[in-house]
Amino acid sequence: MANYGRFVLAAAIGLRGDYDARSLRAIAKRSKDGPQARRLLALASIYDGGARSEAAKIGGVTLQVVRDWVLRFNAGGPDGLVDRKAPGQPSRLECAGGSSICASGHSRSSASSSRNRPWASAVGACRIEKFCDPDSRPGRQQPEESAAGQISSARRSLLLSGR
Repeated sequence: MANYGRFVLAAAIGLRGDYDARSLRAIAKRSKDGPQARRLLALASIYDGGARSEAAKIGGVTLQVVRDWVLRFNAGGPDGLVDRKAPGQPSRLECAGGSSICASGHSRSSASSSRNRPWASAVGACRIEKFCDPDSRPGRQQPEESAAGQISSARRSLLLSGR
């Protein structure tokens, strides 16, 4: 918001009232997670009355990141400051039954193949034609019998014959 050439800053988001600087430092000292301890120490400086820019210097981040830490801390306490794993995309390697190749529990055939290609025996144990055929991937509808389907069948039989 502009106010005659000057910016009006929004009020800072307050920290929870059930913690203080001393308790955050004690939790940071006991923490096994380095990034969580760094975040707790930065927030402890805010509890001591320090500026958020000083907390950003302590944490080695920007003011926006300190604001995000405050929101996470207010919502989840000290445990809210632990790194979360991003969800990411689901696995695209699936067996015919829909279970993941890695979690399918297939045993490896030999030590040398598992050392060089740990995924090879799991892929071999799954139905190769389902794995190789792009039309059978999850989320794709099976096309009706067409010339493209016949080419796919020919390619599949060639792969399985070993020629």
